[in-house]
Amino acid sequence: MLFVIDVGNSNVVCGLFEGETVRSAVRMETGGISAYQSCFEELNAKFGAAGSSLGKVEAVCMASVVPEAGAVFAELSRRCLGREPVIVSSALRMNIRLGVEAPEKVGADRIANAAAALHYFGAPFIVVDFGTATTLDVVDKNGVFCGGIIAPGLRTASYALSARTALLPEIGIAQPQALIGRNTEEAMLSGIYYGQASMVDGLVERLGLALEGEPLIVATGGFAPVMADLCGCFDEIRPELTLQGLRVLAELNHAG
Repeated sequence: MLFVIDVGNSNVVCGLFEGETVRSAVRMETGGISAYQSCFEELNAKFGAAGSSLGKVEAVCMASVVPEAGAVFAELSRRCLGREPVIVSSALRMNIRLGVEAPEKVGADRIANAAAALHYFGAPFIVVDFGTATTLDVVDKNGVFCGGIIAPGLRTASYALSARTALLPEIGIAQPQALIGRNTEEAMLSGIYYGQASMVDGLVERLGLALEGEPLIVATGGFAPVMADLCGCFDEIRPELTLQGLRVLAELNHAG
């Protein structure tokens, strides 16, 4: 069984694979991570509640954009599971080529997303990942990762509105009920969600004009199912694309 770990800025998503199938996936907040033993106990409890177990893990593959939290999970893999993790970076064997100025600085989650999209759909494509940041990553018809766009995500936009204004309140993230808000909170939600949708649709259109061929547009990330209803550009909705990319990269690097 393959254990994959996606350490993001807001959340850590972990999955257990049997073959190409995600048997179980669990989520925990990145901010609460401090010690590998407590993380292991929490994961054991979450996977146990989902009817799975870490007891049969044969290999581990991890992508991290938070170095401190990533180090905790690497230690968890070594000490609690007895496995040296495959850690995603530009140095790994992969099915894409990184055609950017500084390959070593490409986010591990972006590499995993591109690896999964190429494996399942072929090139060219654009992956839109709705997380703390909203990223748009471009792979051309030759399977080359050309780069992309990094923009504020939904939660980041919400925080910025309340933090940088005197009278706008802090609000939770909930899908707006109408385009025209009838109070301050509704107006903020409309601006955050429909603004994000319009931004993504517009950026995807611009990126498509810069590519040869018709790119497939793939949505992933925690907010992908919600944003897919508001955006008009998506061909595929794959919330677990990053986990699938970790599986692809683990196989390419003979994990386990």
